[in-house]
Amino acid sequence: MHALLDVLAENKRQDETRIVELVSTVVDPGQLWACLAPHEKYFSEALVFDGGFELPPLIKPGWTVEEWCCSWSPAYPNALRKIRNALVHGREQRSALVIAPTNVNLNRLRHWLPGLRSAAGQVILYVS
Repeated sequence: MHALLDVLAENKRQDETRIVELVSTVVDPGQLWACLAPHEKYFSEALVFDGGFELPPLIKPGWTVEEWCCSWSPAYPNALRKIRNALVHGREQRSALVIAPTNVNLNRLRHWLPGLRSAAGQVILYVS
């Protein structure tokens, strides 16, 4: 609990750094891998959204849980932050690459939900 509060309380660091540290501290990469591995093909390819926003591959084809555990952070929390920013700030920046509100993008994002649900649940349990 104290480690979490230390990560969140320090105002000198940027939000990006604090988010990466929070997720890295409390999320079990093995549990996260269980959510991502069934969709290996999806996460091992670049993802281009309607609106122009693009995410590089999160994993390499054929990765094992051990390889994931060695390289998941900061890649995973940064990808979540970038997705969030492309969804939220798209209306503010006309020249920025965004995730447009289309059914195609909704389908592209659905693969992220099990991992996001798992990570969020672990953060909530850690804080409780």
